[in-house]
Amino acid sequence: MTLYICKHNISLESIPEKLTQDDAVILIEDGVYQALNTVNVLAKVYVLDEDVQARGIANKIPSTISSINYSGFVKLTEVHQRIITL
Repeated sequence: MTLYICKHNISLESIPEKLTQDDAVILIEDGVYQALNTVNVLAKVYVLDEDVQARGIANKIPSTISSINYSGFVKLTEVHQRIITL
């Protein structure tokens, strides 16, 4: 179970390992823009609500991507064995 934290607007296809259903990706900072272009991935994808709101794109986030707050972000870090920041 790996949590990928994407801080930059990079393609999810650039994640170095194959994503599995046990993995999660959280898009933060400028990484939230990737939610507008994301392809279907097996892993669960989240965006940090504060960053989405700050960039004015809340109404453009697909319903397949979950929006979470900082508390939810902390919970993700607690349940994943490995964390990789991109």
